[in-house]
Amino acid sequence: MKINIVGLGPGSLDNISYKVYEIVTASNLPLYIRTKKHPVIDTLEQRGMKAEYLDRFYETGEVFEQVYEAIVDYLIDEVKTQNEIIYAVPGHPYVAEQTVAILHEKCKEQNIEIVTYPSMSFIDALFAAVKRDPSDGFELKDAFNIDTLSLDTEHDLVITQVYDNLIASETKLKLLEAYPDEHEAYIVKNAGITGTEEITVCKIYELDQMGICYDYLTSLYIPRVIHKTYSNLSDLINIVRKLRGPDGCPWDAKQTHESLKDHIVEEATEVKEAIENDDLDNLIEELGDVLLHIVFHSELGRESGYFNLLDITDGICKKLTFRHPHVFSDLEIDEKDLPEMWERLKQIEKNNKNTDKQRIRG
Repeated sequence: MKINIVGLGPGSLDNISYKVYEIVTASNLPLYIRTKKHPVIDTLEQRGMKAEYLDRFYETGEVFEQVYEAIVDYLIDEVKTQNEIIYAVPGHPYVAEQTVAILHEKCKEQNIEIVTYPSMSFIDALFAAVKRDPSDGFELKDAFNIDTLSLDTEHDLVITQVYDNLIASETKLKLLEAYPDEHEAYIVKNAGITGTEEITVCKIYELDQMGICYDYLTSLYIPRVIHKTYSNLSDLINIVRKLRGPDGCPWDAKQTHESLKDHIVEEATEVKEAIENDDLDNLIEELGDVLLHIVFHSELGRESGYFNLLDITDGICKKLTFRHPHVFSDLEIDEKDLPEMWERLKQIEKNNKNTDKQRIRG
């Protein structure tokens, strides 16, 4: 069994490889295309392409993940019947194409061969449109899954799935949490499509005020911030490392876990006082002081080779997911039963730690 995956490029016939053109217009194999909403479809149909479009699956799922899973399951059923099929997707098969990623995983489990025939990706077309070099690094985000805290404003940002004005407004609000209001933004429509490509440059706060009719071929390009307005956790880590370094501060350089143990208690007490006084400005400052101590202790751990900040975040993430199976798994439980469950899970954690210690001791 074999699935041939082909990319249809960003939207212009000029950007499809000759091999892909030959496959979709001349092959006798069954052809399935994820969506008919792609500018090149009409031209390919005029040149002999016959395909089954899978847009109907978008009406069956509540979220995109369900849609993608349904499409993949359908394709696998079809290849089991047909033995060999073609699956076509917009752009490049391995650039922001979740169905292909899911298909690879499931085909590997079922020993189904996959052969890929790429075309130009929309990323290539977009960077050509804005005349920027992507080799310096950039982030690619889906408008539905932008996490403000994880945005790296020191790299260029490309946002896809900005397919209507409501999504554009929601995206703007998220971006304003990480970028200055006046920071430049590029609204890119029909990237790489000759004669219809449009680029509008505006400020981030203007993204939903430009009279643009956003659609499924609209993406945003946000250049990196040269002079940062906000600092992130990486900045704090680097500052602490510099303070501890050869050219740093003598006081910071000589601190230990032991010498700092009382200070973190003092800072936590000041957090408590800020909360009791309903002083949010002071709360921000005091929480920053507590965060400094966490980063400082993690740096001491890194220097000793015993642990680092990733060990701390990994540990608390595992603890939270383990203690909340009613959130991160299919377990159903009444709120009144939560305290009992937590005590039981804490005991399991304690037993596991004791077992690990015994193994270490031999």
